[in-house]
Amino acid sequence: MVTGSMEGSVWGTDIYTDDSNLAAAAVHAGAINNDETNTVNIKILPGELNYQGSMRNGITSSSYSAWEGSYLFIGVPVTTTIIIPNLKTYRDKIGQTFSFMIMGNTEGSVWGTDIYTDDSNLAAAAVHAGVVDKGEVKMVNVHILPGQYSYQGSTQN
Repeated sequence: MVTGSMEGSVWGTDIYTDDSNLAAAAVHAGAINNDETNTVNIKILPGELNYQGSMRNGITSSSYSAWEGSYLFIGVPVTTTIIIPNLKTYRDKIGQTFSFMIMGNTEGSVWGTDIYTDDSNLAAAAVHAGVVDKGEVKMVNVHILPGQYSYQGSTQN
């Protein structure tokens, strides 16, 4: 039996690192509600090369690189998820373009103007760049570039 919780660290979406807080991950996945006590079924999996964070059911999970163990919740319906990519895991994809569904926000660190560091918060950088408004859910394209010698900061949008 697990009691759903809004507290605790969670890494991943649908497939979680095995050190993620089970009670918080269960709420994130939609297996149970916060403060609800119930049985949840999980499947133990081998590790993944990376885990994508997302916002779901009031919980923000984090992205993470390779980890040796994982789990997923069995019998949980698939829902629309807003992915928060860890763009540092795309460093070896220079010249390629990727699309991500995000919700614009103005929180999180942003370094750069037009060209941003790969550790900038993508949703905040997209608002800064003017491609999405705060609170707007939109598919954005990210073109991976090599690291720059410097990044010019600015205040906009």
